[in-house]
Amino acid sequence: MQSLPEMPCAKSCPPIGAASKLFLGIDTWAVRPEEDARRLCEKGIPLLIIHSTDDETVPFEHARRIKAACPGATLWRIEGNEHVGAYVHPEYRQRILSFLRTEVFVEETGRGGLSLPARG
Repeated sequence: MQSLPEMPCAKSCPPIGAASKLFLGIDTWAVRPEEDARRLCEKGIPLLIIHSTDDETVPFEHARRIKAACPGATLWRIEGNEHVGAYVHPEYRQRILSFLRTEVFVEETGRGGLSLPARG
């Protein structure tokens, strides 16, 4: 399987890369979405992929390829959202909570009884 192409800004935007490393411990040079998804799947760790068909930064094809690398993953295809804009989708909160409450997630992570306060 062919790997995903390099993201145009992931490595060429020093402030983003530096902030990712400093605050999140993420090395943007080491991110390999398909390989990482495949490893999660092999370990039985649930994966939720959320991607908009209108994302002009990362084409929707990337989500399809990550799903192909981890067939057990859940792919939620949304429309009308830009890159990292899914959080404004009216179903976003419920979809995330539903995923976190699934039996598979609870069994694999040992985290049951997830309860978040209602939005005010």
